[in-house]
Amino acid sequence: MGFSTVINKPKGFKDEITLYVDGASRIKANKIDENTLGAYSYYLELSGREKSGSMVTLGKTNNYNEIKALYWGLSQMKRFDIPIVAYSDSGYVVNCIQQGWWKKWKSNGWNKKGGLKNAQEWKQLIETIELFDSFRIEKVKGHANNELNNLVDSLNNNAMNDYLDGKDVQIEGESNEEYWDYKRFI
Repeated sequence: MGFSTVINKPKGFKDEITLYVDGASRIKANKIDENTLGAYSYYLELSGREKSGSMVTLGKTNNYNEIKALYWGLSQMKRFDIPIVAYSDSGYVVNCIQQGWWKKWKSNGWNKKGGLKNAQEWKQLIETIELFDSFRIEKVKGHANNELNNLVDSLNNNAMNDYLDGKDVQIEGESNEEYWDYKRFI
């Protein structure tokens, strides 16, 4: 149980779940306030089955949205025995998981010298990752030629633009029942 850099596929499974995630924040003048617009999105695929989603945030940092994107994507799963490979353009999220920064934070009660931003989100994410029999995360270059990374980036921008245009979007904290009431992926 837990995460690995090498996938150990359970017997009988020929496929693995592909998860692309992205978070975004439209910060003005390098300052976060309650009106800072952001979003996080995920895209899941297994054997031709696909699922995606986006959530708009207000007053959150880009790092917060990157963490929540991975958490939300993983939370769509109802089975934990199928290998899952996540892809993110966030060096912060990928390095934390691959290099095990979180282990020291966890042993220190989800804290670090100077304080740990997004401690609750990190705790929630790591607890979710630990449910999976086989999990791996890989870094992809943002805003490059990766079709699926560009897709989740586009989902974020579409959600934020729809919010600005007054269209109906999911806003974190305003629709929590709907937020978690999705049909699980696999």
